[in-house]
Amino acid sequence: MEVDAILILVLSAVVAQSLGVWVLAIGAFRYAFVVASWALPWLRAALPHRLSRKVVAAIQGIVLAVASSGLLPYPLAMAVVGTALALLVWSFTRDVAWLWSAHQFRRHVLAGVNLPQVVVPEGAGGNAPRSIGGNRVLAAPRR
Repeated sequence: MEVDAILILVLSAVVAQSLGVWVLAIGAFRYAFVVASWALPWLRAALPHRLSRKVVAAIQGIVLAVASSGLLPYPLAMAVVGTALALLVWSFTRDVAWLWSAHQFRRHVLAGVNLPQVVVPEGAGGNAPRSIGGNRVLAAPRR
């Protein structure tokens, strides 16, 4: 993963010479995430496997390689690289949101937060113990 990140950083530096400094954001995302994780340890938690993360990373490399070749006309290169950056922002935002949710959940569980009970009608499924009038009682996080 780190070799890919370095390659994308180098390619973004090459493409930035013709399309503008904003392209460096593509190469900087991984390193900005690492630096942020120094201050926010919850960013270091493991993420679930997602094929889309690998696809977005591959798209970054392919788009930057094609854009650096000079084969695309300037407007098309701008649009394609801009779309690649938007995909990268989407991917990182989704992962950070997932990590934040997991962090909040762990924080509540470790703090022993008293979770309210939600009554679920009989036959709705689940393995919760029976409770009031044949209904099952499940714990739900507070909002």
